[in-house]
Amino acid sequence: MSLKYRPEIDGLRAVAVLSVMIYHLKISLGGAALIPGGFLGVDLFFVLSGYLITLILLREKEETGRISFGQFYLRRVRRILPALFLVILVSLPAAWILFLPSELARFAESIPAALFFYSNVFWFYVHGEYGAQSSLYQPLLHTWSLAIEEQFYLLFPLFVLIVPKRWFAPAAGVALVLTLGLAEATTQASPRISFFSPVSRAWELLAGSMLAVAQLRGWTLGQGRRWAAVVPPVALAVVIASVSLISLDRVGHPGLATIPVVAATCALIWFMRPGEAVSRVLSIPAVVWIGKLSYSLYLWHYPIFAFGRISALGDPGPVDMVVWLILTFALSAAGYYLVERPFRFRLSAPRMGGGLAVMFVVILGFFGIVQTGVGLGQRTAKLDALYGDNEPDNEKLASQTWTYIEDIVEASGAGSMLDNIPPRDAPDAQIFPDDARLKVLVVGDSHGKDMFNALHQNREASDGLAFVRFVMYVRWPGNQLKALRASPSYAAADVILIAQHYTPEGLARIPAAIEAFKADGKRVIVTGHRAVFRSPSELPIFDWYLRRNGEIADQDVVDRLAYKYEAPGARKDSVRLAEIADAAGVPYLDVRSLACDDAAEMCDLTTPEGKKAMYDDHHWTLAGAAFYGRRAAEAGWFDVIAGD
Repeated sequence: MSLKYRPEIDGLRAVAVLSVMIYHLKISLGGAALIPGGFLGVDLFFVLSGYLITLILLREKEETGRISFGQFYLRRVRRILPALFLVILVSLPAAWILFLPSELARFAESIPAALFFYSNVFWFYVHGEYGAQSSLYQPLLHTWSLAIEEQFYLLFPLFVLIVPKRWFAPAAGVALVLTLGLAEATTQASPRISFFSPVSRAWELLAGSMLAVAQLRGWTLGQGRRWAAVVPPVALAVVIASVSLISLDRVGHPGLATIPVVAATCALIWFMRPGEAVSRVLSIPAVVWIGKLSYSLYLWHYPIFAFGRISALGDPGPVDMVVWLILTFALSAAGYYLVERPFRFRLSAPRMGGGLAVMFVVILGFFGIVQTGVGLGQRTAKLDALYGDNEPDNEKLASQTWTYIEDIVEASGAGSMLDNIPPRDAPDAQIFPDDARLKVLVVGDSHGKDMFNALHQNREASDGLAFVRFVMYVRWPGNQLKALRASPSYAAADVILIAQHYTPEGLARIPAAIEAFKADGKRVIVTGHRAVFRSPSELPIFDWYLRRNGEIADQDVVDRLAYKYEAPGARKDSVRLAEIADAAGVPYLDVRSLACDDAAEMCDLTTPEGKKAMYDDHHWTLAGAAFYGRRAAEAGWFDVIAGD
């Protein structure tokens, strides 16, 4: 069952892993990303994996008439777990030192997802949370691809065993076409679901499987033809062009747009022969060595890059990236020779199992410590002293901003709303009090939530106004607008106050929505786009300044920095919104002016009491909402809302 070694296959692995690594460095040249399609390296890996695993399984079945599931999964354990466990072990102390409590808790939750191969499901839900931390700061996020492979290999050996030889190719071909069709349909409906779905990736593994079937059946399929020599360089050019030009934001991936790189990978595997040009290039010893390290490189690079970004307190420079790459190659080589190869080839099954058990217990112990909270208070003492009365953990501050909405929802008997979007069976759970003088429905996304917090916390200054919030997606889709107009709170509302993180699509639909609200007899008020900031770090400007300087932030300095780092788009959108409101004959309220003073060239990121007003680049903390709400009251907003 041993396979003839093909060094050019390791060369392809090198192309795949280097593409992924460069992609994750996020290098920008002249404002454009270097290797924007490097994520396709993962798809290349899927094709290679499907090809090699199918060769092994089909040969075993043909030679023995059976498949040893025990031996198959033992080989997978030897191949996958030792290196994975090692990377997780080394990541534990880094996470303990660098992460805030909420970040550490999420990291701990991602560990069992990685160990038990459901990372794709875990990260799908985590990144579905509004305001979730950037994927570049999640050390184990990349294990989603391992999860997809192992989920595929839970069923595939059984598929190989039970499908008769003469039907295997047709059955695999049908499965390939079906899963490709499902991938395209899912990508069109929900790109995030498709990205993490094993079904959407199955066709790529099956593409490699079809090559293995053809090889074992002795099919030539163009091999030996005069034109065959042209195929490898053309296929390699397609791969290079794909990773160099394709952007994930602009293509439907995985799906039909992924076919060129998958087909090119298949062509390389099928047509490369010893001595031809592409095979010689991919068989260069240094390239082959990188290919042999590819699994280790893939495992190590992402946590190293993530912890590096967290430590940098700013955009990483060339020196940072070079250090990350050196560290990635050093740890990958050490892990490969000291752990991966011994566990895979030399240790007996009992000794291998014992070593893995020890690592597993240590990892599980860390998970238990984080889950129980033992020692967590001491590890943040220095940060707490630096922040004084402020909360260092911005995710905790973000969670607190749902307090008033959740209280209203629970008081209404509709249950708890922990997510950005209310339960489908209670989309209008935030009901008005019966004794309100004027009922104001705040319509919008998370910016609407913040506006609700600002007005609700200052409602005593509003002389009997009551505020309720109805969530809307940023694009204001027609079906959601219809649900809004059919809701009980909309029927009860006297005023519709639009407070949104505006996008071009949403802006285009606001005028028609205003006319619909007016036709329903509602008074309508439009609020502008709030100030949005572009911090020089993943951290908000307040936190970046504080941690960089190691002392309590000077409020004036921070607020002047905020003005410097304000994104220009909010001002442009606010001008457009004022024009929309004027054309519709409805009041306009300038949200940006609550934070920013152009004459003083300052934007307030702190309250007069020194509290953080924002927990990221554009969302208000509860203290910030209360502060901006007081300013709104002083500016006469409540009179405008009341129509006085």
